[in-house]
Amino acid sequence: MNKRAVTRDKILQKGVAHASRFGLLSVTIGVIAKACELSRTGVISHFASKQDMQIAILQYTEALFVNNVLKKSYTQDPLANLKSLKLNWLNWSNRLEFGAKGGCPFIKAAAAYSDVGSNAINDFMHDQQRRLLHYLADLAERCKDSGAFNGQVDSELFAYEYYSLYIGHSMQRDLIAKEISDKRFFDIIDALVERHR
Repeated sequence: MNKRAVTRDKILQKGVAHASRFGLLSVTIGVIAKACELSRTGVISHFASKQDMQIAILQYTEALFVNNVLKKSYTQDPLANLKSLKLNWLNWSNRLEFGAKGGCPFIKAAAAYSDVGSNAINDFMHDQQRRLLHYLADLAERCKDSGAFNGQVDSELFAYEYYSLYIGHSMQRDLIAKEISDKRFFDIIDALVERHR
């Protein structure tokens, strides 16, 4: 990568790390400039606006999620794929090499922008969420096609439940010990999968 691309990558990494701790709404040009030891002009030169930067952070986060969770979990056996997904998805952002040691950036962003109203960031986030639900529903369809799931399973409902359980865990994970919280997540996902077999 050239110097400009390296700087942009650093900005996006700092943006993901900040968003995972404090939420996307708090990611400003000033915050990122300070985190990257750049001038505000140095940050602005990479993005048209704060909103443009925040959308770029969401895009970057999605690419990280695809590589570190979805691709890493993929196997031709859809049931094994589901089991891997549960392991790789949980606390995924904490395992990033640049240390996004907070919660899931997607969940924090969705919570922060839920009352903001329609705007480009909300529209982009909703599109991301729909694509994730489609991925989960498609995985349920693969399970049905392979005989691992009952043929009458509503794949869209399965996706909704699976994602709802992940959101619930993300919101409650700091209320109890991590080991207990993580085990509960694994147990309820296993119960969900078993119920659809």
